[in-house]
Amino acid sequence: MSLSTAALAQESALPSAPAPTLAPPPLVPAPSSQIPGFAAYESCSFPDALRIVERVPLNEGTNERSAETSHGPMTVELEAAERISMGYPDQDFFANLRVEKLAAKNFRAQKATLIEEFNHTLAQSPEGGRNYSLPVRKRGFEIYGLDRNRLGGGVLGIYLFFDDLNRIATTIYFLNQDAATRPFQTMAQYAKLRDQFLDAYTGCIRKNQGVPVQP
Repeated sequence: MSLSTAALAQESALPSAPAPTLAPPPLVPAPSSQIPGFAAYESCSFPDALRIVERVPLNEGTNERSAETSHGPMTVELEAAERISMGYPDQDFFANLRVEKLAAKNFRAQKATLIEEFNHTLAQSPEGGRNYSLPVRKRGFEIYGLDRNRLGGGVLGIYLFFDDLNRIATTIYFLNQDAATRPFQTMAQYAKLRDQFLDAYTGCIRKNQGVPVQP
């Protein structure tokens, strides 16, 4: 399963995955989800006008989901999950994030399964490649990333990072949309926005957690 199918399968599995329409207005300030650790991920602002436009609970009524790996489907045990959608004003959605609190029991095994899922998508994606310019650790997060080699498809990149202390795994799907309503026109422009986002978002999370922000 390639990036064009595996990534889209993962992303489209999120309820109410947005069609190529303009992002709605930013969220009216609302109470956090009350899920321990999630508030730090839900209340970020960005210097380039990117904004959180939607939050949707995921996996309600179940405490697990399936992850496709080279060993076949495996189960990831969860305590909670939600989707956070982000976009620029008058532009299509830029990214969907799946934020998951992994079960305390066998946390290391759950984390390993998610890395296996990432590696499986990478191995099955001849049109994509691993982002080796990305440091493995950024502000204390363990990060994995892959991108398409050119503009195309519905998902341009998948980035996975772990907050081990809070048992939170975040999968980011950077979206490709119509040229007229996306904030980039080349892969270089996409990469610049992607890197700005990763830098700003990880910094915001650590600030919200009361952790000194480091490179």
